[in-house]
Amino acid sequence: MDLNNAITIVKFFRNPAQGKVAVNPVITRTMKKIGVIVRKEEGEVPQDGEFWKVKIQEEICQGQPEGCFILEPIAKIDPKDIMKLLPGMYVEQREDNIIAILPKDRNRNWILPLKHKRKIQAYTVVVVLSDNNLATQ
Repeated sequence: MDLNNAITIVKFFRNPAQGKVAVNPVITRTMKKIGVIVRKEEGEVPQDGEFWKVKIQEEICQGQPEGCFILEPIAKIDPKDIMKLLPGMYVEQREDNIIAILPKDRNRNWILPLKHKRKIQAYTVVVVLSDNNLATQ
């Protein structure tokens, strides 16, 4: 499944390896796989504990537990503007060990609650808010 250019929301946290060998001060595990940001020359960059709308530029080791996502930060999202996506509010597209969660209403800032995400057996779970490659069924 090609997730390149998909738009999603992730929460960033301080990279525990920072100061050792890490080049990225913040990372995300929102998609059940590590996500790192592309360095921006100017403008605001994600900080620890912040939610951001991001564009997936590339998935390294697609559909495998190892690898990572290369993410382009688009906009910081206020946590008050994020809605929890529950079963019945989305459709799933599955391919190998990737699940794309496609909200029926894509005009909101959705995240999948952690307790629901933990029930999904896949290496990668992405709530897709906008994408040219994936369409709702």
